[in-house]
Amino acid sequence: KEVEKNLKIQSRNLKLEGKQTSNKQVDLLLDLKGEKYNIEISNKKSMGESMLRSDGLIVLSSGVFLGLYNMLYSILILYIISIMSDRILLGISDNKMFYILTDNEDEIKKYIIDELNHGVTTFKATGGFGKEKKSVIMTVLPTKDYYVLKEGIHKIDKEAFFIVTDSYEVFGGE
Repeated sequence: KEVEKNLKIQSRNLKLEGKQTSNKQVDLLLDLKGEKYNIEISNKKSMGESMLRSDGLIVLSSGVFLGLYNMLYSILILYIISIMSDRILLGISDNKMFYILTDNEDEIKKYIIDELNHGVTTFKATGGFGKEKKSVIMTVLPTKDYYVLKEGIHKIDKEAFFIVTDSYEVFGGE
């Protein structure tokens, strides 16, 4: 059978070459008989957490060669590096504020409220160039949920426009 060039896999588990893999945020490029195939697997994890998991497995498996003392120091250093890389990539704030413009307003609001258990506020806005009127969805959520919402928005509406800002102080709304 002919395999499509861009194959998007969204299942929880995937078998590649007889090995069970889990749902990871990776883009795999397979080169089969000179043909390149793009397989996208996604799990909504931050770069730091992904690094900690993959490098942590390597350090744990090499613990026999490193010794227990060096292995524990290596894991501690990996943990610090993963936190620092997330802080550098995502900023130092504990919360992110999303401003979302979409044609699927109800679906995205339902996703934020039902799936992420966060509140939303909507307000009307007028485009500066096209003068079109749209609703803007505003929500604040912990930085750890940044990738979850970003991917959720993309799944619901690939054409959605959103802006993410740091939100340093958030009170109420519990």
